[in-house]
Amino acid sequence: AGRCSVGDVLGVVDGDFAVIGSDLTEVAADVLSRLLSGGGELVTLVTGQDCPPSSTTTSTSRRWSSTRAVRTSVRSAGQS
Repeated sequence: AGRCSVGDVLGVVDGDFAVIGSDLTEVAADVLSRLLSGGGELVTLVTGQDCPPSSTTTSTSRRWSSTRAVRTSVRSAGQS
């Protein structure tokens, strides 16, 4: 995906770093678009312990799924 710097947001698609950006919301939307480009019905977002439910990633996935026929599930992994 290219060079990254400290503080960048990395988006992973199929186990590869596919998106590098500075804005969490934009990277999340890009990853969702890539993951669902061939179709799909469910997105499961796994968050870490420092990611509050009101985070931009969570709201982005919910907003994205509201504009398409995709269900969104958010799970906390609880890891540090």
